[in-house]
Amino acid sequence: MRFDDVVIGHLGWIARIAFRFCKNKCDADDLAQETLCRIYANRMKFDNARDFKPWALTVMTNLFKTQRARKECVPFMALADDLDTPASSMADNLANYNDILEAVRRSSRVAVGVQCVLLYAEGYSYDEISGMLGIRTGTVKSRIAAGRAAIRNALDGYSD
Repeated sequence: MRFDDVVIGHLGWIARIAFRFCKNKCDADDLAQETLCRIYANRMKFDNARDFKPWALTVMTNLFKTQRARKECVPFMALADDLDTPASSMADNLANYNDILEAVRRSSRVAVGVQCVLLYAEGYSYDEISGMLGIRTGTVKSRIAAGRAAIRNALDGYSD
């Protein structure tokens, strides 16, 4: 049986499993689509002598874990949501703040380090951040250093 036929025969199963993971139709569709993309990209690694479902389930599980970890790293809320009518100086600060947030969003690979930087900037100590995130103090320090470097690189060339 051709690989395409195997995948097409399991489309409904993939969609149902994705919905079980996400509990949300929109996110489930995204997960199923990304799973299918990964399956097709790695079809040469699939052993036809083995069952398709466990392999596809492993691909989907790994994708789900990665996506969930990225979403939970740093939740962002725009500053504009909290302001009713910003003054002109506040508007300038808002523009700068939104530029900084956009730079941080672009550096998603170091989101955990950026999260530590943001918590440190809010006045939390290394030990407090360590307790909040459930990691060692040394890890917090190294993530803050990495987060600062990422922000510095992302904002390179940015001027007031």
